[in-house]
Amino acid sequence: MRAATCLILLSCPAVCWADDTKAPGSKAVREAEDKKATVGGIQGGKPLKFGDSLGTYYEGLVVALLGSCTSDSSLHVGTKEHWEKALKGNHLRLQFEKPRRFAVPQRPGEEVEADEILVPISASKIPDHIFVRTGNTYRGYTKYHHKICKFIQDELQELPGRR
Repeated sequence: MRAATCLILLSCPAVCWADDTKAPGSKAVREAEDKKATVGGIQGGKPLKFGDSLGTYYEGLVVALLGSCTSDSSLHVGTKEHWEKALKGNHLRLQFEKPRRFAVPQRPGEEVEADEILVPISASKIPDHIFVRTGNTYRGYTKYHHKICKFIQDELQELPGRR
């Protein structure tokens, strides 16, 4: 079951980008190349930076968690202060070279643009909110799929030096 869940979560970015990979050198391919992302964070007081396939792996997990959120709580927690507080603790942070757009389940047909996604999570603590920053605009989302969150926590626990 865990392997099936992992496969589904990892295929999410590939399925979302499938349209962009048409002809080599095409505008769609160039735009897809601009969608590079950096994944890092802090766990147990130690900085993290994921590269190569592990970066892609955690990128998929963070995007899947955001995509499962069904409540926009930006009115109350979508602030720079909440963002900066989350950055000081354990977290995963996904930063895009160019802003990316994501569908939001609570409003079908609507999208949120993101420069960064911040998940204040550790192997032992689940996040209250998933934060999205675009320029100077901050948003907060919640009511995510807890199985995805638990899977991320299990993966964080398996990182070298984290036990």
